[in-house]
Formats: sequence, structure tokens, C-alpha cells
Amino acid sequence: MSESIPQPLSLADLSPSEKRELLKRLLRDKAKAVTRFCMSAQQQGLWHAYRRDPDSTAYNVFLPSRIRSRLDVETLTKTMNRLAERHHSLRTTFLDRDGVLEQTVHASLPPEIRTELAIGASDEELRHRVLEEVRRPFDLENGPLLRLSVWHTGDMESVVVATAHHIVTDFWSLMLILEELQEIYPSLLVGRSPRLAEPINNYSHFARKQSEFLESDECIGSRDYWQSQTAGVDTALELPLDFARPSKFSGQARSTAIRFEKKTSSTIRGFAKKCGVTTNAVLLAAVQVLLGRYSRQENFLIGLSSSGRSERQFENTVGYFSNVLPMRADLSEDRSFGELVQQTASNMLLGLDHERYPFSEMVKDANPPRDTSRAPLVQSLCTFENSHLKSKSNHAAFLMPSQTTSVEMGGLQQQPFPISHPTCHYDIEFVFDTAAERIGGMVCYCTDLFRDDSMRRLRDNFQRLTLTLLQQSENRVSSIAWPIQKAQPVVPVDAPVDLPSDRATLGFLLEAGSDTANLLGGPTDCQYSPRHFRRLCNRLTAKLLSLGVQANQHVAVVMASGPLFAIALRAVVQSGAAIVPLDADHPSLEISSWLADTQPVVVITDRPLDLDGTSNVDESNFETIDIRSVLSESEHAPAVPDISNAPNDLAYVIYTSGSTGRPKGVMIEHAAIANTLSWRRQNVPLTSKDRVISLLSHQFDAGLGILLTALHQGATIIWPRRSSPSVPDLDDIIDTLVDQRITVLAANPSFLRVIVSHPRFSRVQTLKQIWTGGEPMPTDLPRLLREISNPSLWNFYGPTEAAIEATAYQTPLNHDPRKPVPIGTPISGSEIVILDDPFNPVPDGVVGQIAICGKGLARGYLNQPSETAKVFRSLDSLNAGRAYLTGDLGRVNADGLIEFLGRVDDQVKLRGYRIELAEIENHLRNDPAVADAAVCVVGEHDRAVLAAFIVISQQADSEPVNIDRLLTDLPRFKRPAQVNSLDQLPRNANGKVDRKSLVKMAERSWESHAESNDSGLPIDSLESLMVDRWKEILERDDVRVDEDFFDAGGSSLQAAILASKLSDDLGVRVPVALLFDQTDIRGLALRLRELHRGLGADRSTLRSPSGSSDRASLIMAWQPLGDRPPIFMVHPPGGIVVCYRDLSKQLPVDQPFYAIRSRGLHGDEKLPETVETMAAEYVEAIEQIDAHGALIVGGWSLGGLIAVEVAKQLQAKGRHVIRLILLDTSIPAGSTDLIAPADEQNVGREYGIDLSLEQLGQLSPAEQLPFLWEHAKKLGVLDENVPEEIVQKTLSDMQRLFHHHVQLANHYRLAPLTIPIDFYRPLDIPVETVGPLDRGWSKLATHVDVIKVPGHHHSMLSQPHVAELAKQLVQSKWAVVR
Repeated sequence: MSESIPQPLSLADLSPSEKRELLKRLLRDKAKAVTRFCMSAQQQGLWHAYRRDPDSTAYNVFLPSRIRSRLDVETLTKTMNRLAERHHSLRTTFLDRDGVLEQTVHASLPPEIRTELAIGASDEELRHRVLEEVRRPFDLENGPLLRLSVWHTGDMESVVVATAHHIVTDFWSLMLILEELQEIYPSLLVGRSPRLAEPINNYSHFARKQSEFLESDECIGSRDYWQSQTAGVDTALELPLDFARPSKFSGQARSTAIRFEKKTSSTIRGFAKKCGVTTNAVLLAAVQVLLGRYSRQENFLIGLSSSGRSERQFENTVGYFSNVLPMRADLSEDRSFGELVQQTASNMLLGLDHERYPFSEMVKDANPPRDTSRAPLVQSLCTFENSHLKSKSNHAAFLMPSQTTSVEMGGLQQQPFPISHPTCHYDIEFVFDTAAERIGGMVCYCTDLFRDDSMRRLRDNFQRLTLTLLQQSENRVSSIAWPIQKAQPVVPVDAPVDLPSDRATLGFLLEAGSDTANLLGGPTDCQYSPRHFRRLCNRLTAKLLSLGVQANQHVAVVMASGPLFAIALRAVVQSGAAIVPLDADHPSLEISSWLADTQPVVVITDRPLDLDGTSNVDESNFETIDIRSVLSESEHAPAVPDISNAPNDLAYVIYTSGSTGRPKGVMIEHAAIANTLSWRRQNVPLTSKDRVISLLSHQFDAGLGILLTALHQGATIIWPRRSSPSVPDLDDIIDTLVDQRITVLAANPSFLRVIVSHPRFSRVQTLKQIWTGGEPMPTDLPRLLREISNPSLWNFYGPTEAAIEATAYQTPLNHDPRKPVPIGTPISGSEIVILDDPFNPVPDGVVGQIAICGKGLARGYLNQPSETAKVFRSLDSLNAGRAYLTGDLGRVNADGLIEFLGRVDDQVKLRGYRIELAEIENHLRNDPAVADAAVCVVGEHDRAVLAAFIVISQQADSEPVNIDRLLTDLPRFKRPAQVNSLDQLPRNANGKVDRKSLVKMAERSWESHAESNDSGLPIDSLESLMVDRWKEILERDDVRVDEDFFDAGGSSLQAAILASKLSDDLGVRVPVALLFDQTDIRGLALRLRELHRGLGADRSTLRSPSGSSDRASLIMAWQPLGDRPPIFMVHPPGGIVVCYRDLSKQLPVDQPFYAIRSRGLHGDEKLPETVETMAAEYVEAIEQIDAHGALIVGGWSLGGLIAVEVAKQLQAKGRHVIRLILLDTSIPAGSTDLIAPADEQNVGREYGIDLSLEQLGQLSPAEQLPFLWEHAKKLGVLDENVPEEIVQKTLSDMQRLFHHHVQLANHYRLAPLTIPIDFYRPLDIPVETVGPLDRGWSKLATHVDVIKVPGHHHSMLSQPHVAELAKQLVQSKWAVVR
């Protein structure tokens, strides 16, 4: 009809219908004319992700299906072409035009169509092929961004997958496309025109409106709303992980299907209707409860995927509109589930009211600490794929592994062909389809963090929890127990230990080993044979009986560690009384208080009691036995009657360390300790030939348990001569292990690591068993042991209140260090239950408090009935009767093993992040130079910081430990502000780290540092201004002028913002690059004064740089100290030298290391016209720093080319250039006649670009900008979080120099060299290479050594690869030259 409308002379000549047709035609013509426009905010985020990694497929969206009909591929191809013709987004490409991010709609850009025969292929093979297809990257700059692959498996069967890049489509758009495909395919198949409305192509309008919105007053309300939602909330969701979180989020993923039963689906919909909310609100509320219970967090964010189409005009537009809305999950108010659903629905509606505000802007506003290991702000996502569907086509099912429904589409019978989703953007993502009768969906999860079986268990827990929440919707959420019919404790896997009541006593068990038990060692190097041991024990027992001791009475033993204590122990057991031990050398509590609480009838000691003069202890209330006097008596020991205890008699009282409040005496009965010892005999057996070293204090149950185990099984106990539990002597311990041929070693994990790290530990050849416990085992300890020895490694867990042992795990020495070491399964006679905060059992996989039940429980706490009642409880939720609440956190993992996850109250929270101190400690211990480590918190509130203490391994080199290297792989919010070195960590007598002493030492160190460093104060107005700006940007109250910006927590984003603010403050340009060169306030201020005379004195008198600043300012002294030959590294193209920072930190502290930046980087300066002129200036700068002596010159990439000329000129001046270091530097084509044109290498693709240096040099500065952007990101100058305007400013600072350096390199002529070359070649290259490994340098130099190092062209200078590069540098021939 529109074709017949003539061009009117006047609109008045047209009828109303003709006017409408004319308007439609004009709008179509206008839309066709708009072929290029700016990207939306959503698209810009994906564009930056693409430029960071063009090979990434994280944003590929796909729709796989199986066709059970004859498929006409020619017609399908025409259908896809027609769809691309109708919708602009499907024929769009993207580009960066002089810093402006644009998209171009092409007149024609057909989708890529692939077909392949796959007759006889199995579904497994087809899924593999589909996965390969959807993992193919897209080229956003050239397109097409839509493709279709077809595998014909038979005449009437095919598998089809349509794949597009998210930048041009979203799920809503996919549904629009499928609806049109239903009409186009059958129409074209029969030769008729499809009956479709005119397409709406107004995405350019959306992008423009979005840009206008962000500049409008209307935006302020949305910004304020989202800032209020993200303020004061945990920005990191800490779910329990199966694997340690990698330093960089990979996005590798799999998925597992969600499928609710029909009845449950109906219940969900009915409850939503009753509440007047959507089904989505009910499901989102249930997800909040699930994640809150898994993470034990009450206030966190969940991303909600929204359509982004708040205006009706965009409902039928194909394009990328979707947004992520951070929904605040607030479980702190403990509402009923019905109330939580209502609150969730309200938040969803409010969020949708403000959905026009892009998520990228929300992240910038919230500015969470930078952490490359996880997505910013939200780490979980909830998507409702059916939230907008108008039709009942049920196409959402094709994304869900839970759905199998067959549908008819355009005459084709179509079924889902589900594949596991290969990528994710968040730790965990929930996707729901509520259109089908049975609500379904999937859980997509990062496989670097979670195991498949763990996620299947999470899915099952979610489905059961959802139904339970609905059934108890009027109850407070916290009171709703997990849907577990009865408590299901983790039960022992070992054979039960059943002792007759007359044998469940210590007396009976110790008698079993009395014929072979030997005692050796100690300070006096005593030796007691079994016969001598028995005789002395009987003598002491007789003395006790003569004093009238009886069962359940307390006999206190105050003695040093050694054989005499073992004699006292057995004697007290034989007397029937209960022993109360204390280590005389290092008592765990004050003796007077201990005696007053214990009320012993007898005290056995090896020295006079050290009672406080003010003590109210009446020594007349107990008898004191000097053990040395009794044992030295010459008369024959009298016969000792056989004293029999009852199983419920008291065996011993052990006092806990008293880290909080009043120390508690734990009362253990005979039956409890007999159960532990009997289990050990059955599962961790010793023989009379075993030799057990005693390193732990007997005043704690672990040390006492080692002695009891050895005595029970008749082994020999050996004490070191000099070492004691309170003052360990490592050399003495190693001597004892070797000389005494020790077979059993017991120590807590951190101390065990110190022992194993000893340089002479390899001489220990007789170990059969190692027992450890009391703290989490470092995950690399098993493999460390495996490299040196091959013992059985047991990880024991058990608080004092559980008679030494509650669980045990025989740890394989090939344990995967990415996984935590479990504490195993309960020992016989014990059961473990994991409880939530209201003390209800939780299902496997969920974190909760560890509760212990069974035979090993203590009677309670001595004289503290209220404390006993708090933690020893008979809970209605438990079948096992009485339980001990440990205060320890744990879970049952997917293998059915218990994992210890810290204390209920041991986590610390700094600046919005929950931090496990043990995680940082384990990271530090994983460094080979560190034997032991401990971390504590110093200060309070916003002034709180982390402090670390390390013990240097004796196997480490004599070089000082590189602290920067230790901390590099930790996220900045987990990096200690101070690291202190100690000879050994302070420990309590139980061998555990003394945390209180650490905090005191850290406080003294912090105060001393602050008082002794007046250099931390600003000296003028310029430095004062900078201090204020740093405080503002770093959000800190105290900033020192000598403090490194990045070590203080600054990010590249904050550096860019700081440069912008300082430029505004000072009225001069402060380049971002300057902040990477001068990272502290004092150095930065000094450089600015050099560039702008008068700066800091009077801002009104600022002048532009003179251009003749001291050439030495071109040199960055990364490491100026040391007597080795200095290394001078020349900048790569762009002039910035931050690329060498990590390398400098990896080198020894006595290796001088300098970096030469480019002129023009810090301001507008005249640039050299040739490489020779540039090199001459660098030579002059070098000689201002180092005028005499040998030196090394080098450079990375193109910087190596400049370094060649610098070295030649230095050599011509008589300087001894020991070596040229070339870090993957190529020889430009045509730069020398010594290499034939046929042998020239184009290494651009190895560097990650498709151009040679010559071709790159032919581009204009604007055309080189994409390569510069990649270059800046890989150098660490920019990252994905930097705002666009800051990116443009930073790139403009570098753009001129990048172009200039490439031009100079292309005109430089190389000549033969007499200087030896070390050529460092990265192993990881993206393409297969040809030509020599040295890239042709041997044609120019007399000697070239090729050294292969890990990484690719850019990553070879970044962690973790730079550590190996530094190692190779140190080991090089020149490294030993002085």
C-alpha cells in the first residue's frame, strides 16, 4: 500500500490512512539511514571484555535443539538471511573510532551457516561437537555475529545450534527471533511471502536515550537508589568452596538441572497468588534463604537479570537490552518467609523502576575493592527466562537441561538438546523457567570453585528447602529447620570398638603395654626399661595410696615434660585417682588459681611450688610429693594392690587454654578416653618396636594422648634433650628424629611444617606415621612430605571435651592442594552432626557448627555448671542424645568427609570483606622461603589492618625474603599492612600460636614505625594536598608521604581518578603514567616540581615545564641498592615502565635495577627524532646514575631494540656492557642486510596482533589506538573497571608516544654486535612459529643464549610467570660478576 502513495504537495491532500503509511515509510527510511551510532552502556562492557580477550567465549549465547523432521537446509539458510535482513542488530559490527565506541549496521551481513553429516554419531559425540561450536569466538569488528550449525544424523533427524554474541542479542530477542522463524521457514518452504509486521529497528534510539538519561536529573534518583541498596552490604558472597579460589576468575562452568515436582510447582504458584506477587518473587526469596544459609551471611547482594526494556517502544526490538540489578538480600530482621517474599517482591518492583541505570554505573558508584578472582559487587545471579513471554511457545525450555518437551515450530518437530553451559560470569547462577507445568531451570556454576556433585547436592537442598519454606511460611525464617526427618549424624566407617565395662578404664589399657613400654631422653638423658619403669611407678603409686587417694579425687602433677612425668602419669592411673597435669616450665594458667580450682588431695612436683605470695591457697589442704625424693628411695618398692575404676570414674582433668574468659577444667571419664585409645590401637596401631617422639606439652590433651597411646600399645617414648614444648629447639628435634630412629612424629600442622622444612629433615628415614591436628592442615603439606618421606599422615580432630579424638582422616600424600584437607570421619563410638544456629541439623554441603555425640564426651567443666550447660546439651533435634557444641564450623563434603572451616567467631571483617586469617597464613606458608606464618588484626574499625609474622625457612637462600613477592597473588584487601620476621612464632604450651602475644607485638611494631618515621609527614602545601586526595580516594584517615599508592590498596582505576583530580586541583596536566612511575607522594611531588617550577609554593605562579629537566629523571630506581652490576631496562612502545615493576620485586635485594621511561610521558616535551638520538639521551641519564663500572642493558619488546643502541653507545664510550637482555624482542623487517628477506619473521601474531611492526608503523595514531588499548591493559595501566573518560585520557597520554616509538623503530638500522645477548623467549605462543628460536639475533651478535620462560609476550612479565624470569636472570652467567 505504501508503494502507491504519491509524494504529496501537502499533507492535507492525504487521507488519515495514507498519512499513517507515509509516517511508517519515513520512519523506515530514517532507520535505514542510521548505519552508525554509539554503543549502549551494556554493549560497552562487552566490548571492553572482548578487547581484553578476543578469544573469550563467555558471552556467546546459544540455542541447541534436535529436529525430528526433514530439514531443508537451503530454506533454513534463506530464513536466517531474512532474519538478518529484518533486524539491524543481526548485521551489526563494532569498532573503536578514535576513542568513540560505535556500532555499524551493514546493508548486508549474512549469518554464517555450517552443515555437516553426522550419521551414526552418538549423543555424547554430538554434544561434544556442539560444545566446540559454541566455544568458537566471534570477531566483533568484522562479524557476522550470528551463526547456525547443523549436523544431519538422518533423513528425519538433525541437531541444530544457533549461536550469537550477547552484544547483539539477549534472551528476549531470541524469543522474538524464534517467533519470526516459525512464520518465515514454512512460508519460504512453500514459496509464499511471510506474513510479518514491519520490524522495529530502534536500538540506536535506545542507546541515545540511555546516554541522555545518564546526563539527566532523572538519573540522580536512580543513582541514589542503587547506592542506597549497595551501601553497607557484603560485596563478596562467601559460599563454601570445593577448591581454593584462583587469583583470576576463569568463567569455566557446568550446569545441573532444577526440576520441581508438579505438586511443588503448583504450591509455589498458589503461594505467589495468595501473596499477590509473582512466582519469580517466591523463587528469588527462596534463593536468598539458600545462599544466606550456605554463606552464613545475613546481608548480601544477588544479581537479578532484567529485560532492560522498561519502555514499550523497545518490546519488539532485537538487541542487547538486558541489565543486572543488584537485589539486596536482608535476612537480619528474621521475617517470616511470607514477609520475606513480600519484601522481595517490593524490592524487585523498585529495582525495575530504576532498571534504566546500567549495572556498570552501579559498580563504579559502589567502587568495591578490586578483586580479579570474582565478579564485582555480585557473585550470584538469578534469571527468569520466561518473565516477558507473550506466547506459549515454550522455547525457554530449550535452554533448560530439565525440560524434554517436544514442540512444533514452523512445521518442524523440535526437542531440546541440552548441553552443560560451558561458561559463567558469576560464581553461581540460577536460571528458572516457570512457563511449563513443572517449574524447571538450572544451576550454572564455576568449575574452578565447585565440584559437580556438590552442586547437585546444593540443587537438591534448594528444592527441598523451597517446599519447606512454603509449608511453614508463617514462621520466622531462622526457625524453619532444614527438611531432615531426623538428625543424620556422620557415623564412623571403622569397625565398632566394644569394650567390656571392666576393661574400659585407663588402668586396664596401660597395663596392656607395660611389658614393652620404654622411656628415653629428656634433659638428663634418662633411660627406663619396662621393668625399671614399672618398679618406679609402683613406688609412687604406693606413696599415693598411703596418703589415702581414692577414685574421683584429684592428684595434681606439676612437672616439666620428660620421663618423670610419664612415671607420675602411670602411677596416678594405678592409684585410681584422676590426674590433673600442668607443665611446670610453661604453665597454661597461674598455679595458685589452678590449685584453688582443682582442690587436689595430693600434688606431685619436681620442684618447689611457685605460689603467689598473695594466694589464698592453703597448702595444708593437700599433700606435696617431691617425685625425685620418692623415686630415689633405696628400699624395695612395696606391692601395689590392683585398683579397679568404674568406666564413669574421672580419669583426668585438662584445662583449656583460656583464650577467652576463665580457664575451664575439662573432666574426662575412663570410658571416654578408653574409647579413643582402643580406636587408636585398632586403626592407628603401634608395636613394641615403634619409637614415639614427645614434643607436645602434657598439660594439653594432645600431648597427654600421645603418652597414653604409646604406653597403652607398649611403644618407646623419647623426649629430645634440649627442646621443650615451650622452647622448641629445631636442631635438637632433628637430631632426635635421626639419632633415635623415630617412627612416630606428632605435632600440630604449623609446627610440623617448620620441622619438615628443616634442611636436615631429609635425613629422617625411619618415620612410619605422622599425627597432626589442632589447627587446619596446610593444603600443600602432604605433597611436601611426599617429596621428602613416605609416612602415613593422619589428620586428627577433637577438642579437649571429646577425649582427644572425635574424627580422623588418613591423608593421601598426593592430596590436591586446591582442596582443603578434611578432618575425615568420626572415630568409633563418636558421631558428628552439623547444626545451624538454632541447633537444627543441616544437610550435607551446608556449613554449620560441629556437634559431637557419643562415648568420648567429657563429664563437663569442673566447678562451672553454667558453662557446662551452655555447650553440653541434649537437643530435641538429635537422636544421639547428649552433644557437645564445639563452636567450630564445618560441613560434610561431597565425599562424605567432614571439613573444618574455622570458628564461629574467628572470622574478621575489614572494609566490607569477611576474611579468614588461616587462608592468608596458608598462602604465606606456601612460599618455599617461609617455614611458618601467622596473621592477626591490629587496630579497630576503619583503622584496623592486617599484620603478618613469618618464620624464614632454614632452607631458604641467604637472600632476604621478597615481601612483595609473598603478597602479590593475594587480593589487596587480604594483604597485610606489615610483615614481620621472627625466629619462631610465640606459642602456648599446647604448641598453638599465641595470638595475644602476636597482637601485642604487632601493636608495638606499628607504634614504633609511626613514631620513628617523621618522613611520613608532608613538608609543603603540594604534599599536603596530595595527602588529602589520597585519603579521599583510598578512604583512609592516615596516609604517609612515603607509602606506595598501590601497596596502600590503590587500584589502577583509583590512580586514574587521582590523576584527574590532581590535574583539576593544580591546573596542570598530571598524566596517569606518572602515578605508575612515582607511586608515593614524596616522589610524585618531587617530579611535579621538576616539571612545573614553583608548584607547591604558590599555585598562582605555576609555569609550564621547561622541557630541559634533569635527564636523570628519565630513570626510575626500582631497586637502587646492592653491589651487583646494575640492570637498566628500556621502556616498551608507549614509554611507560610499570611493566618492569613485578620483575624488580622478584630480584634479590642487592641487585640494582633501573627502568628508563620515555621523554614526553610526564608532559609535553620535544621528542627525539631517531633511535640514536633517543639512546644518546638515555646513555647520558645512565651515567648520571652510574658513571663507572660494568652494567647490563636490556628491554622488553620494542624496548630491546632501543637497548641495543644504548648498549652500543655505552660500549663506544668505554663502558663494559656485560650483557644485553632482550625480552622477546623481534628484528624489524628491513632493519639489517644480514638477514635475507625470506628469513625475516613476522611475529605480530605471536605478540597477539595480526600486523608486522612495519604495517603497524604505517597506521595513524588513531588507527593504532586499539593496539595501544590492549598494550595498556596488559601492562596493568588500565583495566575493565576504569571509566571511559579516564580510559580516553590515559590513552591520549600514551598515544603520541606509542606512534612515535613505532615510527622510530621502523627507520632504525641494526649493525653487528660484539655484546653477548641473553634472549628470553616465552613458551606460550598463540600460533605455530617458523624460524630460529633467537628470532635472528645470532646473525648480528657473536654470542646469543636463548632462555625459555613461561607465559606469552605480555604475561612473561606478570605474575606468576615473572618469578621464573627473575630466577633465570639471577642464575645467568653475569649474575655473579661484581
